[in-house]
Amino acid sequence: MRLGAKRELFARCHAMLLAKAFELGFEVRQDELKRGEQQAVWNSRHFGKCGEYRHGHGDSDHTFHPIGSASSLHLDGLAIDLYLRRPPSTAILWATERYRELGEYWESLHELCYWGGRTDKPGDRLSHDGGHFAITHEGRQ
Repeated sequence: MRLGAKRELFARCHAMLLAKAFELGFEVRQDELKRGEQQAVWNSRHFGKCGEYRHGHGDSDHTFHPIGSASSLHLDGLAIDLYLRRPPSTAILWATERYRELGEYWESLHELCYWGGRTDKPGDRLSHDGGHFAITHEGRQ
């Protein structure tokens, strides 16, 4: 499937995902639907995940794990990051498990739909990114 057709598929699935989130009682914040190349490169080099907390790369002696990719699907308009909250709370839900029902719904919409919270794929570097929803393209998730 060509990129344009995948972007159209993404738009249809994205609309259904938002409707499902609202049906489940979530409020949704959307981020990074279309990421620029400079932002993608910066994400791949300057932020890391240390335990459960994100830190700037800096000069500290923590383990550095990039949280983005210079060839991210966000560049192609094939991925979005969602942040959920459940009213009346104003707190964003960060735990991947809180996104599971939506992630499994997303993956049921089409064989190309990929959820970043999927934890059963060995070596998958996005396996704990519950808010990441994408359409796979050229082997990328």
